[in-house]
Amino acid sequence: MTYFFRLLFIFSFLILGCQAEEQVYIHTITDIAGLPNTATISYTSDFLGVGSTGGIEALANADDFISQPLSKGDLTLPKVDQGNYTIRVKDNSGQTSFTNIPEKYLNLNATVEITRNIFQSYFPAEWEAINGSKYTSIRIQSKQDKGVFYIKTVYTGTDKEIGKYSEDF
Repeated sequence: MTYFFRLLFIFSFLILGCQAEEQVYIHTITDIAGLPNTATISYTSDFLGVGSTGGIEALANADDFISQPLSKGDLTLPKVDQGNYTIRVKDNSGQTSFTNIPEKYLNLNATVEITRNIFQSYFPAEWEAINGSKYTSIRIQSKQDKGVFYIKTVYTGTDKEIGKYSEDF
């Protein structure tokens, strides 16, 4: 009988170790304070190529793989390939872009907060200087491990980074 239980244990271990990797992730938007109800959100791959200056740069023609009105609730994302991605928010203030987001933060079941002109308690203290300017922030935080997150703040209507902070795997 002992041999049978060992064999069963090994077989169970092999099955659990061979489970398929997730192919779909859920980003739950939990906060959109300061943004108009007419805003839209899109996720785009940052395709790199040789630009007009001869240097490597992000190509502007990348297609959105998600685009919808910005509201609280779930976004279903397909698993993305290695690389960087952009999340854009479009509204009456223009297009605000969070560029160069590593794929590991999209390939998470996560909560997402996108806020405008709100100094969050989780911002690093040195960001206090942004108070009084027009800025938009994003925080992507793993639902399984609250210590895994990505925060980025940019000037509203641009992709000009004010600051970013992350903790990862």
